[in-house]
Amino acid sequence: MTIPYVLNRIAEQNVPLSEAKADAYINEYNVPGLFLSWEGRYGVELVNGKLPVSTIQGISTVQDGQNILAQAKANWDGQSPLFVSLGLLAWSMTPTDVAALAESLGDEYEVVRADQYFSLIRQAYGLPAKP
Repeated sequence: MTIPYVLNRIAEQNVPLSEAKADAYINEYNVPGLFLSWEGRYGVELVNGKLPVSTIQGISTVQDGQNILAQAKANWDGQSPLFVSLGLLAWSMTPTDVAALAESLGDEYEVVRADQYFSLIRQAYGLPAKP
């Protein structure tokens, strides 16, 4: 697995990634980035100045995804890169739903694979292409 998804939970609560664990992903696994959690929000942060961590916002319907992406677009400055990672609930969404969501987006959106996503984030944050 080249791009980890870390569901970091204790007692049914999401917990931030510690610096020591982030260092392990950087130094031991050389990952280009990782997906973290399942939240009611999305976002990207650099942990320890080296590791792009993308918080996943969970969705359970195509409409959820469209709403979140429309809100992201409305709050976007139109100039800087904006990265949104959505986690799709497998119990309520199918590959057909994923295709429908992708097809419903305008040209201002770019749907990418995880490796492409972190490559673009690394470029935007001025990090080396390879960790």
